[in-house]
Amino acid sequence: MTSESATALAEATDSPTKPSTMQRDQPKRETIYLTKLTYENREFHFAHETAIEVTWDGELWTYESKNFGIEGFETTKQKADLAFRQTFALCWDHFACEEDDSKLSKKAKQIKTTFKSLISNVRYIE
Repeated sequence: MTSESATALAEATDSPTKPSTMQRDQPKRETIYLTKLTYENREFHFAHETAIEVTWDGELWTYESKNFGIEGFETTKQKADLAFRQTFALCWDHFACEEDDSKLSKKAKQIKTTFKSLISNVRYIE
């Protein structure tokens, strides 16, 4: 297999083990700014623009929000993005939406407070 065909195959399959020439082209770190996050049938609107750090360490992609204190990581950028969104929605559902604070640990209460202060509204979409 030629180098060009290996590169084309890696691009087509979104392989986590892309040739080293592809890895050099990948960003090591970038920051994206979001005003909302969509997951499944919901849009979470943020009170303020939120920075998400996207990193590639040569093996894993990581999406991390220091404001929310969460991250998602996977072998492809798309999977890491989805893992981040799933973690975000899980934290909202299990901590921020819990009405009885006595059911929450101290850390869970901190997560709830953070999410409630940083999310202005949640909109259901079709």
